[in-house]
This record gives sequence, structure tokens and C-alpha cells, in this order.
Amino acid sequence: MASRPSKRNSKKVNQAKKRKIRRKDALVKSLVNDALKGRDRPRDKVFDYVDRAETLEDCGPTQSELAERDAQILERFFNRKNKLEG
Repeated sequence: MASRPSKRNSKKVNQAKKRKIRRKDALVKSLVNDALKGRDRPRDKVFDYVDRAETLEDCGPTQSELAERDAQILERFFNRKNKLEG
């Protein structure tokens, strides 16, 4: 009996070479290819995914903001630790 690919991965042929990619990645690539061919429904889905991705990027703090906050937290921690030890 042939083994079935896992639900998480699917096989994709690339220049006569098989490699495993996640099913979600295969779906997105398929949608993009269909959208590039001019099909309406996949094109609308691709635009929707792009809008969602841009929204997610815009809502979170930037890397420098996180680093600044982390530095402040560490400084408070070490100040408290020094007070308790000293």
C-alpha cells in the first residue's frame, strides 16, 4: 500500500525534482498562479490575503519599539534585584 502524504505537507514537482512544501504554501502559490492567468475568484482571494497581511504588519509594534521596551523591563528588573541584594 502506498503511503499518503501527510495533511500538513504535499509534494510538488519542481524541474523533475520532488520536494515537500506545506499545503498552505501550495494553496497560496496555486491561487497566485490562477490570479496571474486572469481568473477573477483567485485574484480577489489573493488581494484579500495581501490586505490582511498588510493589516497585521501595521498593527504590531516595530522591532525597535520592542527592543526599547525590553531594555526598560530589564533595567527595572536589575534595579529591583540590586535593591534586594544591596
